[in-house]
Formats: sequence, structure tokens, C-alpha cells
Amino acid sequence: MKYCGGCNQQYNRVEVVSDFKKKVDQTKLNLEFVSIDAENIDIVININGCPTGCADREEIRDKAYKAIVMFSKVDLFQKELKNSEIE
Repeated sequence: MKYCGGCNQQYNRVEVVSDFKKKVDQTKLNLEFVSIDAENIDIVININGCPTGCADREEIRDKAYKAIVMFSKVDLFQKELKNSEIE
């Protein structure tokens, strides 16, 4: 996961990720959360609190097979992951 800079004070990035991890735990998805510096990353999730999207950078997207760009709604993560080709 790659976080934005946190300029939007109405958007709690830590809470969004916590909610996301809880939703993942409720599914049958087998996900392991690793550092952006890890090798062989399948999915990068860019978490942005505003339309500027400062976490969505090409050098981050290029580290993974698939990149999901998120703008504040955790449910979109779950939808994107279900539609993903990665198992």
C-alpha cells in the first residue's frame, strides 16, 4: 500500500486501511501485505485522500502486476480485488 501525503484532514488514511484489512479478512482472498520495496508484488494499492492523487505515481504502479488507485471509499477496494485476475 502506498499512502498519499495526508493533506485532507477529513480523510483518515489509517482508518481506511484498517477498514480495508477487516473487509479482506471477511473474504476468501488470500492477501499478504508487504512493503513497497518487496520483490514480486502482485497488487499495489494507492490510497489517496483527494483528487490530486499524489500516491498514484508511475514508479509505484510499475512495481506490481496490477495497481488499484483508491480515492477514499474502502468498498471500491473490495470491488476492484474481486474483479482482479490475481487469485
